[in-house]
Amino acid sequence: SRHGLKSFFQNNLVQIAGTFAAGALFGSLVERWISRKKDQLIHLLQQQLYLRDRRQQYTGEVADDLNKRCQVYETLLMDPSKEAELEEKKQHRDGGELRVVVGSANPCKVDACRKAFHLAFPTRVIVLLPYHVGSGVSDQPMTDAESRKGAKNRASKALEAHLKQQPNRAVEFAVGLEGGVNESDDGKLECHAWMCVHHVNSNTDGFARSGSFALPLEVTKLVRGGMELGAADDKVFQRTKSGQGSGTVGLLTHNVIDRCEYYKHALVLALVPFVNPKLYLKTTEE
Repeated sequence: SRHGLKSFFQNNLVQIAGTFAAGALFGSLVERWISRKKDQLIHLLQQQLYLRDRRQQYTGEVADDLNKRCQVYETLLMDPSKEAELEEKKQHRDGGELRVVVGSANPCKVDACRKAFHLAFPTRVIVLLPYHVGSGVSDQPMTDAESRKGAKNRASKALEAHLKQQPNRAVEFAVGLEGGVNESDDGKLECHAWMCVHHVNSNTDGFARSGSFALPLEVTKLVRGGMELGAADDKVFQRTKSGQGSGTVGLLTHNVIDRCEYYKHALVLALVPFVNPKLYLKTTEE
């Protein structure tokens, strides 16, 4: 009986010691988890305050973009469990400013650039710097090649203007957009637009052309007679400054596709090399 009592105490002591060890381990894990969550919440709060401070420095589209990011951080502070969901969508990362010069002050073209770059670089705060520059081609480009050259010239001249006016404010991209017309194989006059996106650091250009569509007979006659497409639209459709609104494409599609959306898709395509740099851009090692 003495041997059995000794064995009983030894077994129970082992169990008690094991229980205390497990409890200590569990307590350590809980403490680490709380510490990690606390650090996570502090980080989220810091990011939110940082974005709020930056938001006060901007107006318009940039302020709206920063405001949306602040709202995401507020959501995370209320429910940190949503971080994985937002991380997957890359909605709460702030990759800093992405500055882009645009070779046009046309509100429609500037808005198209903002939307395209926001789609291509969702983690960046897009800052657009528009410059009123010439295309270096005729006011109404009449060929595909002339429109493409005009887009390239606008991007180059916008970057040149920026370097003169704000030499200490670095930019990553320069964009040129140029609309034009061309003769189709069946004798009709088609409308199109070319995009040029210049990446400053790699000195590389991305080009893309929009879709094209045939112009109405009356508009075609005026353009072939020397009138610019925007002026021809205004005359035929009895509007003013249609080139800064929905444009020819908006008028003819009944705003199913407006000018901004028309440009946006082509701009996203021109950005393809820069969202896939390993596939398109040569490295210094090569």
